Amino acid sequence: MNEMQFRFACLSIEWLNTSYTVAYVMGVASIAVVLASLGIEVRRWRFSWLILYTPLLILQPGWRLLWGDIIYHGVRPASSDCGLGNRGESIFLTVTLAAILIVLIRGNLSRRTFLLRLTMGCWIFHALVFFLERSTIHDSFLSNLVSHDVADQVLGTVEGGAAGVGWYTLVLTLICAVLWLIERVRRRTQRNVKGAISAS
Repeated sequence: MNEMQFRFACLSIEWLNTSYTVAYVMGVASIAVVLASLGIEVRRWRFSWLILYTPLLILQPGWRLLWGDIIYHGVRPASSDCGLGNRGESIFLTVTLAAILIVLIRGNLSRRTFLLRLTMGCWIFHALVFFLERSTIHDSFLSNLVSHDVADQVLGTVEGGAAGVGWYTLVLTLICAVLWLIERVRRRTQRNVKGAISAS
């Protein structure tokens, strides 16, 4: 999407309303996924994943947008990206919650491994967006599949959402680094204790 297209897109009330609709739908879907996840954990009487899916539900942009709709009586303030950032972020959070639900159903993945894979997925996503923004064929390729307006909205959602996802990527990377350091210290301590016992 070039700069001129994006500037005009920001003046589109239809795009803004679509962003609100997507954020609200993703918010409702997130509630359903979290309730399903909570139901699984209640049945197992283990709440080890609660610390992951609860913040993801709270961070959904739909709640902030809904509060603005209530305060301003339905008058939606124009945003510089026509809400595409909120749209992309809400989709990312909902997909992440759905991934947690799948992990809970299958029960074959640890939280640490999930966080590591999620972080790797985020970095791959940013790499794809980086190359997408520098590609000259992505817009025409999508426009051949769908209408030009839909193609611009899809690309805007991906590119706009990447900024919001970036903060999650940094936080996830930091968490993974801290967990790795803790695990390394724990293993070194265990080796030292075993060495001390063997020497005695």
